Amino acid sequence: MGLIARIVEAHGIPTLVYCTVRDITAKVNPPRAAFLDYPVGNAAGRPNDAADQRAVIEAGLRSMKQSTGPGSIIDLPFTWNGEDRSWEEDIRSIYLSKKGGAVLRRQRILMEGLQEEFADELRRCEDTLCGIQ
Repeated sequence: MGLIARIVEAHGIPTLVYCTVRDITAKVNPPRAAFLDYPVGNAAGRPNDAADQRAVIEAGLRSMKQSTGPGSIIDLPFTWNGEDRSWEEDIRSIYLSKKGGAVLRRQRILMEGLQEEFADELRRCEDTLCGIQ
């Protein structure tokens, strides 16, 4: 999303990327981002919780005023479940699994534009993710 945001911004339209993985967002360097310390896939708030989703979106939009320039990442003041961070271990185990490893390898190949050099590895990753292997 950060790459798309930069293109949209180049045409004069302000953007905001909501993210749950700070280090990847920093590498992609979107014009401005709102970091939400929630599990991956929940950048717009908790599923089926309209009040939380509304609060997250509103806080992100307000954070645009705090943006210090390109690459600025603003931390939103929300936590998934208070001090309980057990969800992190669930996410970590997914990424350490065979499919998770394939996701990470595929992301790196695509993010670094190495599709031609690593075409075979990319194909193996995609086969793993599709359940072919």
